[in-house]
Amino acid sequence: MATAGSPAHPEDLWDHADIDEVRRECRAQVERAVSWGVEPTHLTTHLLAMQQRPEFFDVLLDIAVETGLPVRLESGDAETAAGFPFRRLATEEGVSMPDHFRLVRGGTRTHLEAVLADLAPGVTEVAFAPALAAEEIRAIDPAAAGRFDDLAVLTDRELHARLEGLGVTLIGYRALRDAQRAAALSQSSAASAPNTAARTSRRSISQALWSPSTLNDPSMNAASAVVVPSSTPVKAS
Repeated sequence: MATAGSPAHPEDLWDHADIDEVRRECRAQVERAVSWGVEPTHLTTHLLAMQQRPEFFDVLLDIAVETGLPVRLESGDAETAAGFPFRRLATEEGVSMPDHFRLVRGGTRTHLEAVLADLAPGVTEVAFAPALAAEEIRAIDPAAAGRFDDLAVLTDRELHARLEGLGVTLIGYRALRDAQRAAALSQSSAASAPNTAARTSRRSISQALWSPSTLNDPSMNAASAVVVPSSTPVKAS
């Protein structure tokens, strides 16, 4: 479904959008958020549309570098499916992202338990699409029941206790953003100092993430949780 003048699906965007217009629109959205007093914590695009094509990803990555913001990116086989190494390209530019991305849709409780039982070291984003049980959402989404299930699981009073029992630490994208900016500042200082070996930005980000000041950040994306197994150090993919 699309409004007048907007793409109906990612393929429509890829086939018809002008890259310069996309760049202007993305910058305008970030600037508008800031002008309204919203402090952005990360960048993401609907249906991950700008992750799937290199010319669009270039725009997303440029803005992430300009604004010092992390980017939500898929992991696993997503790079192979896209046909280019978007995670490596982001890492080389010092842009942070969760080490692992898991999307939960349908059978939420069982799926979430499976994800939690198989958490790898590092930062894992578990993404949901919760919604109130309303006729409007039923009319536009054939999988609306999965959204209602997401909401029920995420608002379960026992969820936090379950996560604590697994040794999981909840963080938000604010922690990733602050770590990315700290790493960039550290690299800038290291580059200007003589005889100083520069560390990779990803290693710097990982070290910064393990500090108590960032891991205790209470900010959370309403539709996702970024989790870190607290028994193991945060490390890069």
